Amino acid sequence: MGAEQEVLRCAACGAPLHADACAFCGAALAHPLAPTGAPRPQSEAVEALRSWVARIAGSTELQFGYVTAEQCASFGQKFGGNLVALANQILNAGAHRLQVNYVHAASPADASAVYAALVKLIGKSNTVARKAQVVVEIITTDRHAIEPVLDTVRPDEIHRSHHHWL
Repeated sequence: MGAEQEVLRCAACGAPLHADACAFCGAALAHPLAPTGAPRPQSEAVEALRSWVARIAGSTELQFGYVTAEQCASFGQKFGGNLVALANQILNAGAHRLQVNYVHAASPADASAVYAALVKLIGKSNTVARKAQVVVEIITTDRHAIEPVLDTVRPDEIHRSHHHWL
């Protein structure tokens, strides 16, 4: 019995990827993720948001991946909350790229702690939003690329850093 390989799925339609492309819709995977063998906790809540952001925001997903369980625990300590999963998505939104980080907290209290920690850490081009127990960090230099993501996520809380756009 051989080792099970991680099945990569198309961001556009959800079908399994074969040879770095979707056999169903033909979408290409720009940066395939190499399996590391380390467990990578996944989240249905993150998958739902990720899928909607890639489709409805009119962006092309260039890369997506979950961090390992060890990295997830480390980020949980840094953010002051227990995490279910943490993932990173790179999107091409027209002429701009944006990074969307998804942090699925274990409880509403953990989500509040993670949200507060990220608000304190954000840089000039970040927006932090919370939708239930998932905290979403949007990193881009194009403020217009943020709005479609926020419209898709429909967050319960939003913190924006606009001072560099004034």
